[in-house]
Parts: sequence; C-alpha cells; structure tokens
Amino acid sequence: MKMIDALNFLEAYSSIKNKPLKINIIYKLSKCLEECEKERDFYQQQLANILNKYAKKDENGNFIYTNEKTGILINESQQQVCEKELSELLTLDININEKYFIKITDIADLELDIETFNKIKPFIVE
Repeated sequence: MKMIDALNFLEAYSSIKNKPLKINIIYKLSKCLEECEKERDFYQQQLANILNKYAKKDENGNFIYTNEKTGILINESQQQVCEKELSELLTLDININEKYFIKITDIADLELDIETFNKIKPFIVE
C-alpha cells in the first residue's frame, strides 16, 4: 500500500463515517482510520521538510504563495527535485494491518459514489 492510499482513505472517511454499518465494520474502519492518521502525520512532517527546503520565502522566512493563494511557490531551479521528493513521499510504501481490511460482502449494501469507493478500495478484500 502507498502513502496516497492512506491519504485518500482519510478523505473518503468523512463520506462514510455517518452511514449505518455493523459494529464489526465500524471497528475495522476505526482501526484503519487510526493507522491512516499516523501515516498522515508522518506525511505532513515530511511535506513540511520538503517545503522548507524548496519553497520560496519572503524576507521574514514565510512561504510565498501563488497569486490565487492556492499553492506555495517553489524555487525554479529546484522544482524538479522538489517534485521528485513529493512523488516519492506519495508513493512511499506503508504498512496498514490487513486484519482491519473490509470484506466487500460486508459492505455490499453500503451506497457509495464511485470516487469514494475508489478511495477506500485498497482497504477492501474480496
């Protein structure tokens, strides 16, 4: 499993957390949530390190944002290295305990949109 899978699960969790589910499924989802949150914490620390290395900063040491304020500007000369490190971080192999994975038959009645399903798919077994 990759880091991006854990981040996607966290995003999808908000869509499924209030759906009525059996207690064993709630338990497994909660355990997956805990493990993914630990991975997210690591991701955020590493992302901060990468940004501190490669982001443009003003005279006070604060990040310089894009005009739209939707992203942080990266030094042009280091953009490829930064992108490579970000890609490596997102594709980093992680270990989520498979005993908390959910059987597809256990959630057969759960109504999900395709995007949410695809985000939790790595945590589903047949």
